[in-house]
Amino acid sequence: MTDGTADHPSGAMPDEFVRCPQVLWRQGPDRVLARRVSGEALDLLGAAALVWVALDGRRTAAQLLDELGEFGLDAATVHSTLTLLVQRGLLETVS
Repeated sequence: MTDGTADHPSGAMPDEFVRCPQVLWRQGPDRVLARRVSGEALDLLGAAALVWVALDGRRTAAQLLDELGEFGLDAATVHSTLTLLVQRGLLETVS
């Protein structure tokens, strides 16, 4: 697992992202509660919750941006959210 950019030239985003299979989660009315089987629970709010819910399979950052743009998320927000979720061990990258 990487930070989302380290293994790619010029800091480019990886090809695809997936939810880590070792994460249990529940969606509430305004947040997502996610917990790695071996780790802490995290409240995902705002952009993080939107990205998590939209990531219902293998998706690229561009696909997520196309879907989430209508909620006001721009490319920088989607990319930084994906990077953060990878760093926290909730998402994995797929090349």
